[in-house]
Amino acid sequence: MTVVLITLAATLLIQLGYFLWKLSADGQPKIGGAPALQVMRAMVTDWRWMLGFAATSVGWVLFVQATALGTSAWCSH
Repeated sequence: MTVVLITLAATLLIQLGYFLWKLSADGQPKIGGAPALQVMRAMVTDWRWMLGFAATSVGWVLFVQATALGTSAWCSH
């Protein structure tokens, strides 16, 4: 049951991160249409993009943890 709850939390965080990135995309300079430094600076200074990055990163860490837990539980049977 723990693996299921961790996987659910991971999925929600990853999707929240993707949603925040989508919200911030309209205010970002277009990749390929602006210098790379300008694009990176715009991302780092946008709170929605940074919060999306944090949520997505934590979500993937949780997903890897859930996979490890599930694998160890499956292998022990």
